[in-house]
Amino acid sequence: MTSAEQALLLLILLVGAILVLAILVKADLECVGLPALVGYIALGLLLRMADQRWQLFAAGEQEVLEFLADIDIISLLFRVGLESKLDELIRQLRRASYECNRKIEHMQNTELAMAAVIKPLDSAGK
Repeated sequence: MTSAEQALLLLILLVGAILVLAILVKADLECVGLPALVGYIALGLLLRMADQRWQLFAAGEQEVLEFLADIDIISLLFRVGLESKLDELIRQLRRASYECNRKIEHMQNTELAMAAVIKPLDSAGK
C-alpha cells in the first residue's frame, strides 16, 4: 500500500469518525432539548482546538476539514435564509436603519472628540 493510499484511508476514517460524533452529539442534544446546530459548532471548535494543541491532522487533512467547515457555514446561512420571514424582516428594516444611523452618529461624535483632544497634544509636542 502506498503512502497516498494510506493517507486516503486515514482521511476516510477521519471523516467517518467525525460523522459518528456528529450523530451522537445530535442525539444527545435532542434529549436535552437543544438544537443540534449548537453541538455541531461545539464539535468543530473542539476539533480545531485539539488540532492546534496536539497537531492531530496533517496538512491535507486540514484542507478537508476547512472545506467541510466552509460547507457548514454555507448550509447554516442557507438554513437561516429558509427560516427567515421576509415580511417580518421588512417590518424591522426601518428600526434597524434608525439604529445603524444612530451608531454611525455616535462613532462620528467620538472621532470628533478624540480629534479635539489629540490635535492640541500634537501641536504642543512640536
